[in-house]
Amino acid sequence: MAVGLAELGHEVTFLSCSGVMKFRCNVSESFGRPLALAANPSDCARCIGNLSAYQKLSRESQISWVEADELLEPIRQVVNQELEEVRMALESRKDYTSPTTGVTPTNLALYETFLRFKLSSSATITPEQLEYQLAFALNACIMSHVAKSLSKNYRPEVVLAFSPQYSAVGAVVEVFEALAARTYFVEGSAALNERYSQVRIWNWSEFGLANPRMADFDALGELNIGDSEKQRIKRHFEIIEKGASFSVYSPKEKADLSPRTVFEIPPQFRYALLSMSSSDELRAAQVIGRFESSRNHPTVFPSQIEWLEETIAWFRDRPEAHLVVRPHPRDFSTQREPEVAQHAATIAQVLANLPPNVVVDSPSSPLPLWSYFKEVSALITGWSSTALEALHNGVPVVTYDSKITSFPATLSASGSSKKEYFDNLEKAMFALPGLSPQREQLKKWMFHNYFSKTIELTGRPLEASRVKYRFLDRALNGIDYFAPRVFDVFENMLLNSRKSRSIRISASKQIAKEMKIYND
Repeated sequence: MAVGLAELGHEVTFLSCSGVMKFRCNVSESFGRPLALAANPSDCARCIGNLSAYQKLSRESQISWVEADELLEPIRQVVNQELEEVRMALESRKDYTSPTTGVTPTNLALYETFLRFKLSSSATITPEQLEYQLAFALNACIMSHVAKSLSKNYRPEVVLAFSPQYSAVGAVVEVFEALAARTYFVEGSAALNERYSQVRIWNWSEFGLANPRMADFDALGELNIGDSEKQRIKRHFEIIEKGASFSVYSPKEKADLSPRTVFEIPPQFRYALLSMSSSDELRAAQVIGRFESSRNHPTVFPSQIEWLEETIAWFRDRPEAHLVVRPHPRDFSTQREPEVAQHAATIAQVLANLPPNVVVDSPSSPLPLWSYFKEVSALITGWSSTALEALHNGVPVVTYDSKITSFPATLSASGSSKKEYFDNLEKAMFALPGLSPQREQLKKWMFHNYFSKTIELTGRPLEASRVKYRFLDRALNGIDYFAPRVFDVFENMLLNSRKSRSIRISASKQIAKEMKIYND
């Protein structure tokens, strides 16, 4: 993106951390390093080395490449003093706001801490979790000073930041936000088949982590969704069905597994699947003040716990209707994530004494989510993306509060009261008229949110094949990890090809238009 914007004639400055973050960072986290305060030196070296291909191309494109260590050196004594003040503040379990930069690194570091330990509140943070928060707070403090130093001689009109919700990047963004720079969020597409080849971008200061596509969906008219877009939608769901993504917790569908058989639900009775949502990502966004949405103000049930309790009570009074409760796997210990969510014990307590017509599909169950879609009468949820999977498979969806869904509430049978919610359950469980899967609305939402607003980039080497063949993706990641210099050859070939330049210029024009700095 930086190269493409420079090729359009914009003055572009690229800020590299250059290894100044001496404490555990998101790169170490992505490599699955054991919990530790200090950064892993080999991770820093690998991260810096991976930028070499882009440094060469950026020099050719006249991009100003700024190294954080050069900015930090003249102010290191001041920064070291503030790092000590950050330590003392967290030891006293207090926030610390830098008098120099205006940034509160202790708060920004809660984002990673909430995600890592699946927290719903900061009131009961353990010493181990506090040390983890400290590592990210120290890095955020360092990077805020780097940004402040840079700002003395450089005032950008626009700041483009990849995942600015993470503390170190967020600290840089906050410094320039305070100087009236327009800041933009960038991440890979939410479509799993295009995560590394398409990006989404929106105004960070205005929207934070609240998806702006939600606001304009209802105003959309009829959309002409072509065959190629339908194929893109289909490929996204195929990856979920096959469990071929790190963000998919459910195992691959197995034809011989039937939930009705496993749970011995009589064939004459209808059953629903209650799909719980993980809440730590939502709480992490809220705690750093980057999620202003109606989802912060539920009107039907104050939390998922009350919703779960009252739904179970409703089924208890209707023994001819059956319910399978599926807690979100992320709330419990898994092979990938050993931590247990703060509220997991409460969920377990609610599910400890159930009527005969209510059963639990535990996170350790071998039952794939998609095995339900051939049998279940409805999927019930709050905001889980499993609703989209159900609709794709022709299963009606009931949501309990139209204000808290992560997708347009019109895709489901929803409302703003308990009466509406339980009326919709009645329709689902007793085949009453008025409930049907909104498949056309789903296609419209998928096109609008996942594809129409994304921007194509060149992606990683052999991107299409990596998506299709999981073994190839793992092999290339291994080469990148153990032999980054060899992998640079692939990246240089990709970045310097004629096709790549064409894609880069097209993408940069779209990005510049989104940021209001380009006109045809």
